[in-house]
Amino acid sequence: MMDITSYRPSLHLKQNLLYQFLPLSTSLVTPLREAGCVSEDAQARTTRSTMSSETDGWSLGKIPSHMPASLECDSGSVVWRLEAKVRRLGVFTPNITVTRDVHFVCLPADEDVDMTREIQIERPWDDQLQYLFNVSRKSFAIGASFDVKMVFTPLAKVQMYKLAVDIEERVDSYSRGLNLTHTANDTIPLMKLQNDGGRKPLLPLSSDDPLDYENSPLAALRPRGANSSEVASQLSGPGPWALRAKLLLPADCRLLHPTSRGRDCTIQVTHMLCFTMYLRRGDDSKVDPKTGKPKLVWTTVRMPVHILSCYSRAEYTTLPRYSETLDVSAMLTRDVPVCPCAAERKHREREGGHPQFEASRVLPVPPEEDPNGLIDRTLAYERLVSGHESVVGDAPPAYEAGPSAAHVTSISV
Repeated sequence: MMDITSYRPSLHLKQNLLYQFLPLSTSLVTPLREAGCVSEDAQARTTRSTMSSETDGWSLGKIPSHMPASLECDSGSVVWRLEAKVRRLGVFTPNITVTRDVHFVCLPADEDVDMTREIQIERPWDDQLQYLFNVSRKSFAIGASFDVKMVFTPLAKVQMYKLAVDIEERVDSYSRGLNLTHTANDTIPLMKLQNDGGRKPLLPLSSDDPLDYENSPLAALRPRGANSSEVASQLSGPGPWALRAKLLLPADCRLLHPTSRGRDCTIQVTHMLCFTMYLRRGDDSKVDPKTGKPKLVWTTVRMPVHILSCYSRAEYTTLPRYSETLDVSAMLTRDVPVCPCAAERKHREREGGHPQFEASRVLPVPPEEDPNGLIDRTLAYERLVSGHESVVGDAPPAYEAGPSAAHVTSISV
């Protein structure tokens, strides 16, 4: 008799989000059947129950939506294990128990619009500057990128000396959900724009000369195809000063953890997206007595964001190609699921590179994605199946035409 109904997390947290679970019952039955512990009928019943769960729910036990996702940090961890028991008849015949670690991922529900819509904050600063920060969405996965739009409208002769974007992570650990026992704060830099030495203002530009703009840190944020003279004229004028950036989160789960919030959570992880500006006033209301110039003021704008697991990236949530095969042997021999960040980290170490967690002085333009990458091929296949055109504007091939090398080349993005 086979019983696979036990899902045991090490901590009982509460999460009001949708959880995605991949059943591994079939992979557990296979090694037991090879060992002679499970019959073919038991395996067939388990496989049928797993197949029928696609429409009728999990027949082996539905995971409640308030349960926590897998989490590992310095103050504790949440680990899920799938336990399979084989009950054998006989007084002196021991039962067989097999456990396997599974990774639970927290994803926003399809009807949750708050996680997918953009965030916008527009406020004035001391009657000197009107700033606007626009983020493409509220939730993004570890290792993914997101777009940020920043618009600064000066109301006086204000100067900006530094502009930085960071992710602030706060981890609160509770004892039995009552007393706060440990709090850890960490800052992950994403972008830092500042002139050498910090004595020369970043905005506005000293002149509308394109060479000055090319030598400034703002040149890294120039839009593709934009004229340097036009951008330099805009950033050196009275405003508004508009900047766009594509920020990339570090692909390392040891540095950045998924968000875990809830009233009854034992471990709570929250994140804030911070915009920091180092400004100098345009009037003489607050003058530094040492220099005789207006004082420099730090201004920080924070907005709450939701960080998802690295498994939530598009290359893991989109459907695979039909030509790909699943390596079942690798899944059976691996006791603990391998995190994509760990695989990427091992690849970088094998190539001789080491991850850099500190933001550079100027945010580099993200490199072009590999045309032969998994995500590009998957998205191109989805566009062709749905009848849409590719990014370059090529029409999909006719249905009566067979697959050829020319078609594969035309859908490359």
